[in-house]
Amino acid sequence: MMEQPIIGINAKKEPNLLSNVLAIYEVLRQDKGLENLKTDSADVRLLVEKLHISPVQAVLFSIILNIQNESSVSITDIAKSIKTPSLLIIQYQNDFDSLVEQRLIRKYQGYPGRSTPFASRGESGISTYRVPKNVIEVLNHNEEWSIPSHKDLTFEDFFGTLDDLFEQRIAESITFDTLKYEITQLVADNHHLDFVKKIKELGLADDDWMLLLIICNQAIDDDQRISCQNVSSIFDNRSRGVRIWRQLVNEKNKLQELGLIESENYQGFGNNQTFVLTQKTKDDLLGEISTINLIGKNHKGLISYKDIKPKELIYNETERDKIFKLQRLLDKDQFQNVRSRLEANNMRLGFACIFSGESGTGKTEQVLQIARLTERDIMKVDLSETKSKWFGDSEKRIKEIFDRYRGLVKLAQKNEENIPILFFNEADGIFSKRQVISGERSGPAQTENAIQNIILDELENLEGILIATTNLTKNFDDAFERRFLYKIEFSKPDKESRKAIWKSMVDDLSDDDAAVLAAGYNFSGGEIENIARKRTIDMILTGDKPSLEEMMSMCRDEKLVKDTSKKIGFGV
Repeated sequence: MMEQPIIGINAKKEPNLLSNVLAIYEVLRQDKGLENLKTDSADVRLLVEKLHISPVQAVLFSIILNIQNESSVSITDIAKSIKTPSLLIIQYQNDFDSLVEQRLIRKYQGYPGRSTPFASRGESGISTYRVPKNVIEVLNHNEEWSIPSHKDLTFEDFFGTLDDLFEQRIAESITFDTLKYEITQLVADNHHLDFVKKIKELGLADDDWMLLLIICNQAIDDDQRISCQNVSSIFDNRSRGVRIWRQLVNEKNKLQELGLIESENYQGFGNNQTFVLTQKTKDDLLGEISTINLIGKNHKGLISYKDIKPKELIYNETERDKIFKLQRLLDKDQFQNVRSRLEANNMRLGFACIFSGESGTGKTEQVLQIARLTERDIMKVDLSETKSKWFGDSEKRIKEIFDRYRGLVKLAQKNEENIPILFFNEADGIFSKRQVISGERSGPAQTENAIQNIILDELENLEGILIATTNLTKNFDDAFERRFLYKIEFSKPDKESRKAIWKSMVDDLSDDDAAVLAAGYNFSGGEIENIARKRTIDMILTGDKPSLEEMMSMCRDEKLVKDTSKKIGFGV
C-alpha cells in the first residue's frame, strides 16, 4: 500500500481540521513510532475537542485518514505507515471499536480492496477501516462532529432512510461497500422493528439479504418490480450482478426457494425478466406495510383535489339532478353516515359509478369537479399502461392497481381522511361484452376476458369509490351494468343549456348571439369550448373581437365530417 498521504493543505485556503490531521500524521512519521507521540499537542487537543474522542483515538483516526486510498486499510497497513510493530497497534483494538461506534470510521470484515461489513459465509477475513466521506466534509468545514442518528426509527422512516441509501448508490455517490455498511448499521439500530427481526431470522447470505431489501424498498416505493438494471445499479461489479440475475432467471435464487419472490411468469408464458414480492412476503414480512404503504410513500400518481381548478359545468336537468345527488352522497359526513348504515345492514360498502355519453359532454371534467367539491384525491388509471405483450402481465398490472387503491383506502381510514376516488377514464374496451372462446386458447381474447373477470371481482368487493367513464354503452356487458350502483348518461346539452354554456364560455357574448349559436349548432360542451378558445386566439392575433358571422364560420369548421343531409346553422 502506498504511504503517500491522501490529504494536504492548500496554502491559499484557511487551514481546517484536515490540516491538524495531517500535522499529527507527519509527527508520527518523523518520530518513527506511535510510542514516541506526545498526545497533548495542540493538534491532538483540537481534534479531541471537535470529534469528542480520546487523544489516542485522535491519533489512530489521523493515521487511517492519511493512508487510505481507494480501499480500506488494515492494522498491518497502519503499522507499516508509521514503522511500528503490528502488535503495538493491536493493543488499541478497543479504541478502533470506539471510533466505529462514533461513526468516525467504518469497519469492514473481509480483505483489503474487497471488504464488506456483512459476514460472508465461509470467509472470515480481517478487519479493515476507512473514514467515510461525510466525516471528511465535517473536518473540511471545521465543524463539530455529532453522530447521525438512525436509531428507533418508525417503519416509514426506516424505509425512507433505506431508499435514500439506494438512491445514493444508483447515483454512484457512495460505494457498494459503503452502502452495505450503512445498511448494516441501520438494521443494528432498529431491532425493535418487526421487519428487521423477521429478515434477520431468515439467515440469508449477504447478496440474498441485499436483494430482498432492494425488492422490498421497490415495493414500498410504488414500483413493485425489479429488473436486471435495478440489480446491476446496486451491486458492486458486473460479474456479481450477472450471477445474481442468472440465478433469478433460472429460479435458483435462495429468495425464490423460500417463496419470498417470484418472477412475473404466468402459466409458463410471460416476462421472466422482472421479479416481484410474493403475496406471502407482503403479508408475513412486510405486515401492515403490505396493505397500506405499498401505495408509495409519496402518493405517486395521485391528483390532489387542491390542484383541481373550479370550472362551471352546465347540464340538462336530468343529468344535473343525478350529479347533485351523487355529489351529496360523497360529501364527507353524509358518506360516512351512509357507509355506517350499509354496514349495519350487512350490505356492500363500495360505490361504483359509470358516466356514459358522447365525447365532449363533460364526463371527465365532472369527475374532477366532484373530487374538488367533496375534497377527495383521485387515483387516475391510464388503461393503456396496463397493456402488455406478455401473456399474464396485463392481469397482474390490473391487480396491482386495485391493491394500491386498497392501500389508499386503508391509509385514508387510518388517518381519518376522505377516501380517494379510483378513476378509470375512457374505459370503453374494459366494460364491453366478454368474448366467447372456443377450441384452443386465444391469447388476446383470453387476456381481455381475464382482465374483465378481475375487475368484476374487484367491483364486487369494492370498499371505496370507483368512477368510470365510457363513450359506448351499446356493447356494455350485463355483469358490469349490475355492479355499477350509479349510472349517469351524459347527453348533449339541449338548446337552453347550450345557450348557457355559450354565455359561460364567452363572457361578452350577447343573449341574442348566444341564442343564435345555441339554436344553429348542436354542439357538446367540449365543442363549444373549442370555439371559445379559437375566438380568444383570434382576438390575441388580430386585436379585434370576431363577429357573429366569423364565430359561425368557426362552428362550421369544427366538424371534420360534414353533415350534407341538411344545412348546418341557419343558412340565412
